[in-house]
Amino acid sequence: MYKVIVFDLDQTLWWCDSTWIDMSAGAPFHRVDRDTLCDKAGERLGLFSDVRKILTELYQRKYQLVIASRSSAGGWAHEALAKLEILDFFIEVLVYTGSKVAHFEIIKKRTGIDYSDMLFFDDEERNICDITGIGVDCVQVMGGIEYSQIGNLL
Repeated sequence: MYKVIVFDLDQTLWWCDSTWIDMSAGAPFHRVDRDTLCDKAGERLGLFSDVRKILTELYQRKYQLVIASRSSAGGWAHEALAKLEILDFFIEVLVYTGSKVAHFEIIKKRTGIDYSDMLFFDDEERNICDITGIGVDCVQVMGGIEYSQIGNLL
């Protein structure tokens, strides 16, 4: 049974008109609706349709949820998570450049949980390969995470 579930942001939990948050015009973000924000240039960033339901159910089942995103826009990501009102689901939000292996080393150190008890969702094959290599079970998502991908956890 997994104890920690880790999510990438761009193209996994949310979509961006600019593809990635660090390629957007950035903060301040303004709320368009419950699941969509607009950056300072008017481009949109929004949660994929199943994200809120997925996070709510996993959180209620006491999984430790973590963000691991390779991005230079950590401040923007935190602001977007807060304005989308999903920041409180996560025990850690790790957003910085570099290998995702470094993200997972920090997660393991801070939680004390082995890689074999973690599950990771990401859209990029290179991240899936790197993290599978350290012993974390991974799911590659295409076009955002879907509820069917977490069915075995519920």
